Formats: sequence, C-alpha cells, structure tokens
Amino acid sequence: MQSPDETGHIARAYMISRGAWMMEQAPLASPPEWGGSGGQIDKSLGFFIDSMADIRSHTDSRPVQNERVRKFSEIHWAFEERFYPSPGTNYYFPMIYAPHALALWLARQMDLSMNRSYLLVRATVIASIVAMFFFAWALHKPNPLVIGLVFMPMTVFQMISPTIDGMATALAVLTMSIFLRILYLGGGRENAKLLTALYICLLIIINSRIYLFPMVLIPMYLARKNRSLWQWGVSGLLVLLSVIWLIFGLATTMDDRVTRALSSSQIALAYIGNPNELVSLIWRTVTDSERFKLYATSFVGVLGWMDMPIPYKGFLLILVGLFALGCAAAAQWWWRQQYMAFSYSDRALVIFVGVACVFCGFAAIAVTWNDYPADFISGLQGRYFIVPAIIAASGISTCEPGSLVMERWKHLTIQGSIFLYILGSLGILMVTHARKYNFVPLW
Repeated sequence: MQSPDETGHIARAYMISRGAWMMEQAPLASPPEWGGSGGQIDKSLGFFIDSMADIRSHTDSRPVQNERVRKFSEIHWAFEERFYPSPGTNYYFPMIYAPHALALWLARQMDLSMNRSYLLVRATVIASIVAMFFFAWALHKPNPLVIGLVFMPMTVFQMISPTIDGMATALAVLTMSIFLRILYLGGGRENAKLLTALYICLLIIINSRIYLFPMVLIPMYLARKNRSLWQWGVSGLLVLLSVIWLIFGLATTMDDRVTRALSSSQIALAYIGNPNELVSLIWRTVTDSERFKLYATSFVGVLGWMDMPIPYKGFLLILVGLFALGCAAAAQWWWRQQYMAFSYSDRALVIFVGVACVFCGFAAIAVTWNDYPADFISGLQGRYFIVPAIIAASGISTCEPGSLVMERWKHLTIQGSIFLYILGSLGILMVTHARKYNFVPLW
C-alpha cells in the first residue's frame, strides 16, 4: 500500500469481484474523510488495507512494514463484510479492474492469507500489463521517446502497484500500437480483428480515464480515411457510450472529501456555458511557478504517497535522458523518412490527441475536485500527463514495423542510449524507494 489511491482501488476491485459495480452511500454519521460513498468488503481485507496504508505515517516504514507483513501472513479472509469508503472511484469503468477483481476472487476462493492475496493481485496486474506491452510492441515497434516515458520512475512505480494507472498506461500503448498497425496495413482481412480490438481498448480506457476522451478522434480518423460508413457508425456509438458513462458518473459519484458549493454536474455546465473562463483558469494554473514545479516533479517521479520525490540530480538525469531519447526519435524519423508508412496528417492527429488529453485533464480535475469559481486548479498531479505524453510521443517517429534501414552505428547508438536510460531510471527508482520502504513485500 505505497501508491496514491491504492486503498480505494483495492476496495473497489473487491466490490466488483462480488458483483457490486456501483458505489453505495456511506452510513449516516460517517467520518468526513470517508467521502460519502463506498461499499461492502471483507472485514479482514478492510483491516489489512487500513493497517498497511498506515505505514506511510512512519518516517522509516521498513520495520513496521516487515512486522505487518508477517502479521497478515497469518490472517485469512473473514467471510464477513463491512462498509469501506472508496470515494471518487465510481467514475472508472469496471472493466479496468478485471485483473484485480479476478485475483481477489481467486484469493477468496482459496482462502489465502491477506498478504498472499495482495501479492496475487499485484502479480496478476503486473502480468496483465506486461502482456499488453508484449502484444503492443509486437504489433508496432515504439520509438525511443515512448520507451523513455514508459520506463520513467513514476511510470514504472505505478505499473508495479495494483492501482489502475499502470493498466491505463499499458492500454494506451496497446491502443496506439493497434492504431498505427491499422494505418500501416491499410485495407485487408486482418483489419477487422484489429479494429474490434481497437474499439474495445478505446471503450475501456476512455471511460476509465475520462480526460482521454479526445482519443475518440482515432476511430473517426480511420473511418474518414477508409471512407467506411460502418466505421463511422461504430465511432459514433463509442462517443455515445462514453458520453453516457460520463454523465452517469458525474450524476452518481459522491465524494464529500472536498467541500464545494456546487456539484460536479453543475460546475461542468457552468464551464460549458462559459468556456473562456475554463481556458483562463487553466492558463493561470500552468503559469503558476509552484504548480508547474509540482507537475514536473510528479511527472518524473514522486513515489509513495507523494512523500518520496526522487533526488534533484536524479530528476535532472531523467529529464536529460528524455530529451536525448526525444532527439533520437526525431533523428530516427529524419534518417528513415523515405521509408515512412505514415503521412504527416497521421502523425499530426496523434500529437493533437495527446495535447488535447492534457487540456481535458485540467478540465476534468477542475470539474470533479475544485469549487466554482476557482483561482487555480488544485489536486492535479504530473502523473496524469504520462499517458497523454506517450500518445503524443507516438506521433513523433512512426516507422514501418520491423524496418531497419539505418546504418549499424546509428542503430546501436540509439539502442545503447535506451539501455543506459532504462538502467539509470530503474536505479533511481529503487534507490529512492528504499529510503523509506521495502521494494518487494516479504512472503
């Protein structure tokens, strides 16, 4: 329990595994920090979540972590349930929790200890993420900048935690790989299966991360390019389902952790009626030096419960590495542009979608986590920009899959740079994390 929101995600996954897809209202006279909504979870699981989450309050959490891991290696499922708060998770499409829910269901059926149950969830989520990356990069080889963003300390930390951040990142990479593969193949029988996979991925990721709504432009672009009426129809259905889920989420989600005069739906309508006000709010937020610094540091790596920033030198090294990999991606495009399978409009669309997702990220937090009117947007973290950055980076250099037309020294230079970056990034992650926590829980 070392990642932000991990407690709420584990609780929500258990509820889904028991068939409760929607949150329920908290009992009367509940503490304000409960946020007003949650659901029924196993008493032992609730005790485990609370006890492990409390570790973050200690300056050196390792001794406490070891003691509680041993304790929960002996505690099994209670098979009795109680209410547990999980505010703010009702927005997320239940399918994103499939690996978590499956693992918790299996753990309960086998009556594993709480510690082993948690590790099963963690292993299942990591395996699902690795599988999605494997299929994604088998379909389309990523450029160096995409690899750099995937292996940033913050990205890796979220992928090895049983939240939905890692799942969303892997789904985004898989979605972009499918899209680029379809662009490369053009027409053909293989497209039908790939298009189906693309629509499923988009349905899950857009409704799990609503600020990624601009990704609906991807199937629309394909429909226009292929001049296909049925693709236009499916794209329209995807938009309709996403809008319905958004409205449903805004109307049914209860989150009283932040006291506000207006509901999320009312704030959304206010900004829709006056979009210039939203644009001005976003501009004031991004031009505020302290907030910009927070976004930059938490984009690269503020680990734990936002209490373990990577060292300043490590932060600079990661930024330099990302810049170098970005240059490598641009150089790769320059060296291989005569072999490009994608047009300038293809790449422009991908970059535009990524940038638009950043704007929607600010708008989503302004609506769901801030009062109206607001001077600045609070509650936004840099890790929310990782997926939009990966999407935009996919458009910088998109080459024919499997083509190796560069001179050997150029290819080896790029591959060597990627290897050194990954090695350095993982080293920074492990050293930073070890200052307060054990990296891998004990059995």
